[in-house]
Amino acid sequence: MPRKQRGFCPGCGEPAAWPELPLAPCAYCLKEPPLWQNFIFHGPHEGLLRKLLITLKFHKQPFLGHALGTLLAMHPELAVMTADAVIPVPLHPSRLTQRGYNQAQEIARPVARHLQLPLAPDLLFRVLATAPQTNFSRNERKNNIRNAFTARKAVRGMRVLLVDDTLTTGATLAAATQALLTSGASSVTVAVVSRTSSHY
Repeated sequence: MPRKQRGFCPGCGEPAAWPELPLAPCAYCLKEPPLWQNFIFHGPHEGLLRKLLITLKFHKQPFLGHALGTLLAMHPELAVMTADAVIPVPLHPSRLTQRGYNQAQEIARPVARHLQLPLAPDLLFRVLATAPQTNFSRNERKNNIRNAFTARKAVRGMRVLLVDDTLTTGATLAAATQALLTSGASSVTVAVVSRTSSHY
């Protein structure tokens, strides 16, 4: 599962039309730049990476989070970034009870350990039990997830590394980033294991 290094948007990871093209902003990021300061991902949501993430998320195999988080932690950009805490994207309590664990937190654990940063899942909360995003369009995802998160005032002045499993359109991560910035975080870097194509 080699790390993707070319042929994507540096702002959100959107795949380019040709995989060997140099890094360049996509149309979405040119029109509406992301709220986060930096974006890091390991590779496209396909092949073995996709299978492992689906198994982690839907087949009660939380131990896979350690392997995938370790893979993400090896990204060279993480080695040179500065952050105060690692925060996983939270699940709503009802979804957490149903699943039994938060896959983003399982991925974030080895990332925090590798970077020697505190893991702080108690600083960001999902306050709305939104419908699953899977079958929604880009705009539907944005509307569905709006105001779904809130962050504690303790994030004020913090440089946050926000971790999730996969980015598709970025709606969930944008809403989480907005909540962190609204509560005073000084910056947010987003790190995910995989990136799907958001072309519909």
